Amino acid sequence: MTGTKRRTKTASGSILLVEDEDPVCMFGARFEAKSIKSSKRGTVEAALEILGNARFDLLITDMVMPKVGGTVVMRAVRA
Repeated sequence: MTGTKRRTKTASGSILLVEDEDPVCMFGARFEAKSIKSSKRGTVEAALEILGNARFDLLITDMVMPKVGGTVVMRAVRA
């Protein structure tokens, strides 16, 4: 394919990642490298606080965390 320019897809948007383990939170850095805003929160309480002030295109949450699980975040988003 001589002379053909390769098209690259770029994405944009915002993701809320709710996770209590650091290695998984580092996964969010890959989104930021692709120009996607990623907000990482280590507790459900912190996630609920930011959900009251911001909108996100995608939510990724750990379902099993200390004290309160990801189902609480899901219910809050749906409400």
